[in-house]
Amino acid sequence: MTTPKLISGLFLFAFMLPLACAAQSRDSWAVNFSYENDPLALNGTGENYTSSLRTELVTSAFSMPRFIFPGVKSPVAVDASRLSFGVYGYTPQNIESPTAEPDDRPYGSFTYLAAGRTSLDLAREVVLKSELQVGLLGTGVMNEIQQAMNPLFGRSAPMGWDNQVAYAETFALNYAATVSKASFHSGQLFLKYFLNNLHLEHDSVETADSELVHVDSLMRDKIMMRKLSQLLVAETGFEFLQTNLKAGVNAGMVQDNVFLTLELNLFNVNRHSLLNYIPDDVAAYGPLHATDHMRNSEDNIRFSFFVRPSVKFVAYNAFLEGAMFNDNSSLVIPHEDIQRVLFEIEAGFNLLITRRITLAGTWSGRSREYTGGRQFNRWGGLTLGFTPGMWYE
Repeated sequence: MTTPKLISGLFLFAFMLPLACAAQSRDSWAVNFSYENDPLALNGTGENYTSSLRTELVTSAFSMPRFIFPGVKSPVAVDASRLSFGVYGYTPQNIESPTAEPDDRPYGSFTYLAAGRTSLDLAREVVLKSELQVGLLGTGVMNEIQQAMNPLFGRSAPMGWDNQVAYAETFALNYAATVSKASFHSGQLFLKYFLNNLHLEHDSVETADSELVHVDSLMRDKIMMRKLSQLLVAETGFEFLQTNLKAGVNAGMVQDNVFLTLELNLFNVNRHSLLNYIPDDVAAYGPLHATDHMRNSEDNIRFSFFVRPSVKFVAYNAFLEGAMFNDNSSLVIPHEDIQRVLFEIEAGFNLLITRRITLAGTWSGRSREYTGGRQFNRWGGLTLGFTPGMWYE
């Protein structure tokens, strides 16, 4: 398939995604559009990881097979299936040369279709995500995108895409899985301080839904403490800090690595601990309330800042080392020059408006990937999402 036909097919797929589920259930889907580019970051370089485009449908109208996409087992679980297409690419430090530079990294891109599942355990505050990507290394899609988009940012388009890794459109697939667990709520810390240091005239407190929660029980029962903390956040609409611990793996013919992430969610307004507004499921989590008593018809704005430092252990990277099979790359980085431990940082904001429109902005950075490469690479991203109504399972 030629590049123009492939691009046309992908965009047709993007617009057909929401229609597929709208025909089955008017309020059971959300669609997200994500775009990343170096100029969206302060002093973005236009080198190394350079750009991506992704369109995704999140829906509960059907379920992905569990033997490929596992889900949590819980009486209060919420599952959402995901379908998407996307492309992302890498460029060398010298983007003006039409030939491969032996001391630089190669061009590389991956164009894919993906299916996945997001599974939430509301009781244990656990999120399990999995995704299978199937596509082609070495297409001309990223070249076409950069030819169109770079002039809009005042940047020249890279000239050497004919020299990218696996230019003959090599088939590849990759599988990714992550698990996230809520680890800290500042609301719980506040409650412990309040109950330990203030003289209470009564041995119980009355919550908004008229439940009597005994103070003595709270001090002994961590689960009840967490529930009261959630009620406090629900009533005030604000929590200063909430943290998640994440672990993930990527395996396949594109990238093989494992990573650990600490997610810090700051200045949370009307946000539950499970509402992880990450780009590929921003709309699905946005309209979701964890429990009935947390629903509030007036919380039309949800907002938070986030910071996500990560450490990644790299076993294989096709964009540096060439395709895993039948590689015909004109330039690759020697295996011994690959940095196997990387440090990454991501910061940004999430915004949900009227429970329907979502906006996320990110600034990201990554440490040196290979000997002689740029010491620190950075880029930015924007995500726009829409869902037609409240999301309940």
